Amino acid sequence: MVGRKRSTHSDLPPRMARKGNAFYYVTSTVPRKWIPLGSDAAAARLKWAELENTANSSTDRTFAALASRYIDECLGEASANWRHNVGWQTKRLVAVFGHMPLDEILPCHVAEYLDRHPKPATANQGISIMGVMFEKAMRWGWSNSNPTKGIRKRKLERRARYISDAEFIQIRECATPVVRAAMDIAYLTGLRIGDVLSLRRDQITADGLSIVQQKTGARQTFELTPALSAALAAAKATNGRVSGLTIFLNTRGRPLAYQAFYKHWQEAVTAAGVPDVHIHDIRAKAATDAKSHGQDYQALLGHTSQAMSERYVKQRESVRVSPLKKAI
Repeated sequence: MVGRKRSTHSDLPPRMARKGNAFYYVTSTVPRKWIPLGSDAAAARLKWAELENTANSSTDRTFAALASRYIDECLGEASANWRHNVGWQTKRLVAVFGHMPLDEILPCHVAEYLDRHPKPATANQGISIMGVMFEKAMRWGWSNSNPTKGIRKRKLERRARYISDAEFIQIRECATPVVRAAMDIAYLTGLRIGDVLSLRRDQITADGLSIVQQKTGARQTFELTPALSAALAAAKATNGRVSGLTIFLNTRGRPLAYQAFYKHWQEAVTAAGVPDVHIHDIRAKAATDAKSHGQDYQALLGHTSQAMSERYVKQRESVRVSPLKKAI
């Protein structure tokens, strides 16, 4: 399970829990064990410190233990997209490296993982997450080096897929109201789907739709055009009588999880019969269409340089040319 910020007993240190009047030490490794610490808070903290020191001994510092501690302590304030990626990538990394002591994981092992993985993009992302975990391990005194440093990632071909208007409409017609509204907002704003699903009601004001991109921190305020206003209203309407802070909600009034949204997106794509399409292609379509219509596509994407935006759009842009005027 991906770690989250404590909702109760936030004064307790990591891996210390309370049930009723009793305190427990909850181990980081799986399967987790609940070790009784007694009911006296001061004595329980002393026992916690002893167990924590024992758990942090070098013999127990495997990658599985590192991953578990990272999830427990470092994901509380992370974006939903990062938590999602760490969650599913960690399962794959632990399956390979979990049993290994941190100091025995070498750059050659990282390189082998990259080279053998059938999906280059997935492998690159996994090693990036592994590198972040090792940076924490070095700060915690668990490791003296980061084996992912200096290892060149797999080369990726730039994705050139462009979703045509007809394909977009085809998928949209097969989608649920939630997916339909998210598609419209993503296209009109060029936002990443994680930012779309995280939109809050208080971000819509008289000034427009104000957001801070989760990935880059870029601040943007979108004009509330009739099309964007209609898309936002459609998103709110999907909640029925359920209320919450975000625009997209589940049935319990909590923010709609990416996994739940993605399942319905995939169903719409399959029903539409549109091949080789990713949800992220909508952002590329928005940028490409903005450029072709003379709009500021750099501002739409929230990039700090036009060169960055050009690289994003270039592979999907079709250059219009005139045929040879000379006839034979």
